[in-house]
Amino acid sequence: MRAVPNLKNLIPTNFNGVAVNRSPITTKEMLDAGFTPAQRPKGYIEGEDWMVDTTIVLPLGHTIVQGVAGNGKDLFADAYASARNIPLAAFAFKEGANPLDWIKRADLCTTDKGGTYTVYVEGELVKACRGVTIKRDFTTMTAEARLGLKAEWEKENWIVEDNSGVFTITIPALILFSDYDRATSDQVEVLRQALELGKERLADPITGELFPICKGTRFMFTANSGADGDGGRGNITRPKDSSILNRCQAIFAPPPSAKFERKVVAASYPQLTEDEVKLLVDCTRSVRVVVEEQHMGIEVSLRTSLAWAKATLEYKRVMPSLDFKKAMKRAFVIIKGHLSEAVNHKALEGAIDPYLRSDVVDATANPAECPIDR
Repeated sequence: MRAVPNLKNLIPTNFNGVAVNRSPITTKEMLDAGFTPAQRPKGYIEGEDWMVDTTIVLPLGHTIVQGVAGNGKDLFADAYASARNIPLAAFAFKEGANPLDWIKRADLCTTDKGGTYTVYVEGELVKACRGVTIKRDFTTMTAEARLGLKAEWEKENWIVEDNSGVFTITIPALILFSDYDRATSDQVEVLRQALELGKERLADPITGELFPICKGTRFMFTANSGADGDGGRGNITRPKDSSILNRCQAIFAPPPSAKFERKVVAASYPQLTEDEVKLLVDCTRSVRVVVEEQHMGIEVSLRTSLAWAKATLEYKRVMPSLDFKKAMKRAFVIIKGHLSEAVNHKALEGAIDPYLRSDVVDATANPAECPIDR
């Protein structure tokens, strides 16, 4: 039975300040097509410039989003797909991963008599590249209204066929590839033809047959480094193939702004006061500056702020006598613990001392030592 249109799903929504159309796919249709409906991450905060830029340019072509670790690049894909109600598939370039299996893999099966035979199984990437096709009955709308709706949806990269008021709509997927900068050249090579905008194809690794990719499918790659490296932040990366880069547009995701960082921490830990959130974020940002200036080889990111907040609250729970500053000082061990040299520990402690002050007891200090000498 054809579904009657739910006009509420045709109203544009807002994501990162950009008006985007939600697709009319139902949860059942998404599941029947083999996709798990994208969910907006809990406490997700919008508004950083790189998020706005990615929202605008992602429909235009395959996109690399690269920048510091822990600032929500992968989460963006979930939030974006959820806002637009479009299919989302996710893959990761892990060590030893074989992207050919994403297209087709050979499974060895056994017979009742102990023999074996090979079964070829279609990969998840091929399925994702088909998108989701649905039907909607718009016969109650005028031909002029249908024409306008069709044109509006086609701007969203949806494929729309109007058969006397019955729309056949194919909504292409957003396909996320995480850790792109860890991929080997062989792993990336699988996607070379798939990245040729307007001519996207996937090659069957067994027969050489070319699988079509639904028009409008967008690949999004995330990475912690650019073509010129990661700025000495200590990420494990591989050189990038410039011919692959040339097939993609790219957005740089810098460290979060102080305002954004405070919003995320406050949303994640609502029990913190506004002053406590500001103090924690200011300290994190001060540590980040020292780490970058002295090339310590660690990443101090938004993820660091959240971990520090969590540890601080745990110290306050376990040691109720500690006030927030003292708990922060004790919890700081989870950050400086990444470094071994005493001089680096002192540099990091110096970064937070103006905020937490020297009257905060350092758990690692000699109890017999005079605080003035520390």
